[in-house]
Amino acid sequence: MAVFDSPGWLEIIFGVISVLCAYGLYRSVTTLGGFDPFGLRTPKPQPQKVFFQQKGPYRWVRHPLYLFSFIFIWSTTSFTPDRIVFNLLWSIWIIVGTWLEDRDILNAYPNEYGSYQTQVPMIIPTQLLLNILLEKN
Repeated sequence: MAVFDSPGWLEIIFGVISVLCAYGLYRSVTTLGGFDPFGLRTPKPQPQKVFFQQKGPYRWVRHPLYLFSFIFIWSTTSFTPDRIVFNLLWSIWIIVGTWLEDRDILNAYPNEYGSYQTQVPMIIPTQLLLNILLEKN
């Protein structure tokens, strides 16, 4: 039993949003370079000095994987009670996970990540949205 079923035209919009989020997830992972979510590659020795690069989606938000995952799970065309509970629990985990990851990275790289934190928002690309709105006016 669906709590909400979207009309046909809204399904197209949510479909486009889902495809864009999938592309955003892909870009975020490929920007990381050595990121291996499944642990299939042989680990390479880590360099002594880590530099935070602000490229790809990481220019606009510190945690684009979480942002795109959040949008992806909510861009569905039909909400059932179990889907709503799943989305709410997953959203809470995304928020908590983002905060925990931010804290851990800051502890590991206080200088580099500290300055990155002051320049780039955590999960909502407010500066990008503001730039888009200002360009239209």
